[in-house]
Amino acid sequence: AGVVVIEDQNKLDRLVKALNERKDPKKARVKAFVAYGFTPATSEVELQGEKRQLLSWQALTDLGEKEPDSELNARTDALSPAHCAALV
Repeated sequence: AGVVVIEDQNKLDRLVKALNERKDPKKARVKAFVAYGFTPATSEVELQGEKRQLLSWQALTDLGEKEPDSELNARTDALSPAHCAALV
């Protein structure tokens, strides 16, 4: 799932406008937006006629705290020093 993390409302507005103007068939790659430098006034963004979730950073961390650590632990245990990994 593609998640776009964005710093401020102006950047979000510009990005959504550009994505809507492009009529890009790859828009489906964007599943949600996360606002980390501001608190969004709404919980959704319209992207080419479809709603996408817009979360504040706090809402995202709250979601993460509700999830059990079992998936993260399983993925961590499966890693070896030769594997490439990223933790966001």
